[in-house]
Amino acid sequence: MGIIIPVSIRKLKPTQLTLDEISLRRILRKRQQVTPLVYGINGEYLIVDGHNRVAIKLSQGEKQIEVYCSENEEDVLSEELFPSELKDAVLETNQVLKTRSRAEIENTRKELRKRRLERVDDLYGYEHLKLLNRVYVFA
Repeated sequence: MGIIIPVSIRKLKPTQLTLDEISLRRILRKRQQVTPLVYGINGEYLIVDGHNRVAIKLSQGEKQIEVYCSENEEDVLSEELFPSELKDAVLETNQVLKTRSRAEIENTRKELRKRRLERVDDLYGYEHLKLLNRVYVFA
């Protein structure tokens, strides 16, 4: 089983290429606080689910975020093993759990390294998120 721990946002590594504007808007509008899912391996924290939520926290000046972390890939890559309270929250946020294989995550990480996209604020869509933040702060 994994545990919920505080982690420096700068230590989190993305496993997808872009942020999703529709998800960003929904999270900002509802002010959702769902714990991201992270796979800890070889001293790295790979984001399995929660890229948009992590990006929002970073863009709002946060330095740390609480994540559900496990070194056992099955805990974060298998829907059946998510804690029920986390599973319900993730489903509410995403409508579908994005269970992914380790191979898929590793292939995406290789592509991200090749493109020099090592942090969440390097991802496509992050600059636009800063503008969205201003809109939703005043809404």
